[in-house]
Amino acid sequence: MKKRDILKYSLLFIVAACLASAGYAQDIHFSQFFNSPLNLNPASAGQFDGDYRFVGNHKQQWRSFEDAYSTFSVSVDRAFYQDKVLKPAIGLLFNNDVAGDGDLGSMHIALPLAASYQWEKMIFRLGLSPTFVQHGLNYSALTFGNQYDGDQYDPTLPSNEIPSLERFSYFDLAGGIGLDYRYNDSISFYFGASANHLMAPQKTFYSNPNVVLNLRWQWYVTANIQLTDDIFAQPAMFFMNQGTYREFNMGSNFRFDFNPLGLRSVYAGVYMRARDAGILMFGMDYNQIIMQISYDVNFSGLRVISNGRGGVELSLIYIFKQTKIQNIPPIRKCPDFI
Repeated sequence: MKKRDILKYSLLFIVAACLASAGYAQDIHFSQFFNSPLNLNPASAGQFDGDYRFVGNHKQQWRSFEDAYSTFSVSVDRAFYQDKVLKPAIGLLFNNDVAGDGDLGSMHIALPLAASYQWEKMIFRLGLSPTFVQHGLNYSALTFGNQYDGDQYDPTLPSNEIPSLERFSYFDLAGGIGLDYRYNDSISFYFGASANHLMAPQKTFYSNPNVVLNLRWQWYVTANIQLTDDIFAQPAMFFMNQGTYREFNMGSNFRFDFNPLGLRSVYAGVYMRARDAGILMFGMDYNQIIMQISYDVNFSGLRVISNGRGGVELSLIYIFKQTKIQNIPPIRKCPDFI
């Protein structure tokens, strides 16, 4: 494949985002889905070159709203037996999400487990993620229509909205598969699919057994395409489905390489979440740290009250790679008389 063709297909890949159609999705999600690997797919555990990977993500959504969504995620993972064909991996993931006057929140603690098998140019991945989830709501901070006496709000009036619970928890499970494929030294692809809420847990403050979480599916494709010696295109496509809700993201980052020491690369990209927002993205790769920032420009019907202000998202990835000690054989000096 010629470099000119690669660039042409990369640009077509980005423009196609403008023609996509989709709705909206439930559960927490990040615009930089590829920078939150353990949320994207438990099979992504250990999918990096190094010994340990630390990831942090934060998103502040719809900043024009008071007490809007604030999502925070941290994770660490590592793979074992890096020099083997079959490599197990393990991770630890913590998510926290809070929104609204009532501090409606959710906390997730997950233990992703994965294994990868390399065969020629391909790496097959499989993962499971058992998860503990807790939800909470501060009802005392909420106001209800029943507390208006006709003229003004009276907090002493009963709301008649007392729930059975203000906090509840459950066990959840996610699973996923992945495939890494290196076409040649300049082009590589990554495919993945994951399913969340495999246990169909109940999610209700009123102990209603009929209220359960729908299964959430995620499919994605990313690529790394070398355009010139120092410029790489990194297109990505992401689709999420949960019940009647859908989300479709598409676009590309471009990586510009510099000095292999210190500031190694800078990133610039544009993405689109169909029928919702455009996403601008910038970042840098300094030593073993990758930092990226993105901003969602809202253009859905919500822009009437959001004033087009979507949300700022930050991601930080640090990969620790231990220096390997080389065992150098002892040097013996030959006698001078030989």
